[in-house]
Amino acid sequence: MWLSLHIILTLALCIYQCATVNPLWSDIASLVVAIICFLTVFPIVGLLSFHVALMKMGLTTNEQVTHKFSGSDNPYTMGCLRNFLNMFFRPKPLRYVGYKGFVQLETAAYLPKERR
Repeated sequence: MWLSLHIILTLALCIYQCATVNPLWSDIASLVVAIICFLTVFPIVGLLSFHVALMKMGLTTNEQVTHKFSGSDNPYTMGCLRNFLNMFFRPKPLRYVGYKGFVQLETAAYLPKERR
């Protein structure tokens, strides 16, 4: 979402900059950036709209591509508004910090000889 907004605003500012300069070729950098933004805005906004539609339906990309719930109702959807709220305002999941700890001396006897 932020990338789409950033590209649209950059495109608008570059077009404004190119429109206010008398000879267009005197500010070639703004013209090049405007062309790049124009070429990239459509795929990025297209992906954004596709994923917003997936959030509205409560599906993942894999479920959409494989048509997992095409013949029946999706049991995981909570409605459009609650899907968005769940996506953006749910608490962060717990992280597994420190799961690769050091081997204690008591358990080193049970390891194979090449790992001791």
